[in-house]
Amino acid sequence: MDLSSLRLLLALWALMSRQAVVSLEITVEESELKLCESERMCVTNLKDCNGPPASSPQKSLNMSCLYQISPDETRSVTCSWSDEPGAEASLQLSRSGKIYSCIFSPSSIFNVTTRIKSLRTGEVVWSQPQPLDLSKIAKYPPPAVTLIHQTDDSLVVSWKSDTDKGTYRLRYKSRDSSTWTEVSDQIPIKEVQNYTIKNLLPFMVYKVSVAYHRGYGLWSDWSSEATGRTLDRGKTSPAHSFKREPSPDL
Repeated sequence: MDLSSLRLLLALWALMSRQAVVSLEITVEESELKLCESERMCVTNLKDCNGPPASSPQKSLNMSCLYQISPDETRSVTCSWSDEPGAEASLQLSRSGKIYSCIFSPSSIFNVTTRIKSLRTGEVVWSQPQPLDLSKIAKYPPPAVTLIHQTDDSLVVSWKSDTDKGTYRLRYKSRDSSTWTEVSDQIPIKEVQNYTIKNLLPFMVYKVSVAYHRGYGLWSDWSSEATGRTLDRGKTSPAHSFKREPSPDL
């Protein structure tokens, strides 16, 4: 085999290897978890309560997990990892001490494992346990933003908060710009938050978005983009609301 043929084979092998690995993900709401009789483990499948058998292989998956609280207060944990395609998985949360309830809270600390069954071969593999501190991976939803006043060089935006904890950050841009301007100060929590964006151009359409941080964990995604126009020179502000657009990720 000459050198060029060998290089071609190596390139094909590398391409096939990359194609054989995909990102897998499992999301579990707290209502789907069941407490095992041992009171040391919460599972999505009661067959997993005994843990991996001695003969079952365990592998390191380097899972990435996220604890999310939706606007309707649904709490869930999503874990993802890279593996071969065509597999089904279940999630297990365990603790050395007694678990009284399979309820997610920011103070919860577990060990997380997954049981993965290959749909191609039927082989079952368990992941090695890894720590899961929900306070470090918590992600809350962003607020909904509205316009309450505009002048020829400013917009006043408003949103509501259902908590007295955390902080916000705000960004804006003109409709035709690809670059966001983020305000330098982080905005403290109030029940109804009003913020004035100053030094804007007259009769210009702007987009505004807000993100929320609880004081621990991760920043939320940016809120749905709210769109409003500054007034022309010498005009007064009519009653008007922003048009909301789909929310982008952070």
